[in-house]
Amino acid sequence: MPRRTLENAMQTKKKILEAAQRLFSRRGFERTSLSDIAKGAGCTRGAIYWHFENKEELLMSLLESLEQEQFGMEYLNDACDPNSYNPLSKLKKWLSALCDEKNIALLNSTLISMVIMIFNGGSNPELKEMMQQRRVQKNELIAKALKNIVSKGQLPSDLIIDLAVEHLCVFIVGTFHRSRVTNTNHLKNNFPLFVELEFKAIRELTEEKLRTNSLP
Repeated sequence: MPRRTLENAMQTKKKILEAAQRLFSRRGFERTSLSDIAKGAGCTRGAIYWHFENKEELLMSLLESLEQEQFGMEYLNDACDPNSYNPLSKLKKWLSALCDEKNIALLNSTLISMVIMIFNGGSNPELKEMMQQRRVQKNELIAKALKNIVSKGQLPSDLIIDLAVEHLCVFIVGTFHRSRVTNTNHLKNNFPLFVELEFKAIRELTEEKLRTNSLP
């Protein structure tokens, strides 16, 4: 594809995602049609189908785009890189993005409320399954990052990876829900400490689990 044509295609895709975010936030997923999104993006339905198979894939691409742009996914990817000098710091930076002011605003948005309803409901099992698959992929990335951190000697060599992943996920979900129900200033101001305490808890979790398993 010629460079100019590729640039135009990427610009159209960006406009489609922006229009989808606006309309999903305003109307919800079910009440927003691809025709509505095409009109909002100033393109045709055919242009949408060139980039996305259906509305479900469009929403998933939107969520992935927001994750990449706002939630520091590059830090999680760097934490997985065997060539990363300090993968633990990268993983901490990824977690810290949860409490960035613009991200807290997004977590409290009608768009995310819509996503929660889809995930917890049964009206669109196909989309729910796509979200479940994305969650599994994220957990696999976290596990890969932890294994890399262990290999660098930044976490104990006997770290129980599955338990550590689960504990981190509980921490992430807890932070997410806490940011939606309380004054976030205290959370933001103390979040670096909370992140440090989380990794202390992960170390202690492994020690306690190994101690318990060794008991007669």
